[in-house]
Amino acid sequence: MRVTARQDEARTESDMRRAVKLRLPVTVDYVAEDGTHSVRTLEPYEVRVTKGDQLVLVATCRMRLERRTFRLDRVTHYTVHRGTFQLEPPAPADPDEVTDWWSIKSRSGHEILQVHLNTDGRSHPYGLVLGKAREMSGQVRAVCRAEGGVSIRRLRRKDVLAHE
Repeated sequence: MRVTARQDEARTESDMRRAVKLRLPVTVDYVAEDGTHSVRTLEPYEVRVTKGDQLVLVATCRMRLERRTFRLDRVTHYTVHRGTFQLEPPAPADPDEVTDWWSIKSRSGHEILQVHLNTDGRSHPYGLVLGKAREMSGQVRAVCRAEGGVSIRRLRRKDVLAHE
């Protein structure tokens, strides 16, 4: 497996784009947001850049059998295989599909942070989202104090990922 720490991000991106173009499966060692490691075999079909300028690989995960996104900066090792795809490609994503991403904005409308949090269908998860945002950025706490709070909005797919 290639070790991503031994190469620049452009090389990893180039290899993933080649896998997408040639329809080659990729096995990645992935570190999730909570720090857990997993090895996944993916069938990638797109490399995108988020609005936060992070590279993500959009792929069908053979373990979960569903469309998933993987941040390239969280891939520690990877192998591009010579085989072919085994799964049917997923239908194109609906740009209005609700995601697990949340936008935290100041009262004046300036976006402070985007937070990824699986809320498992809770009807009012704003406290959880705000708590995670405060952990990630001291700026959220400062804006809350200065402006008397922030606004929290769940994002749709078109709001999270920018087109290349």
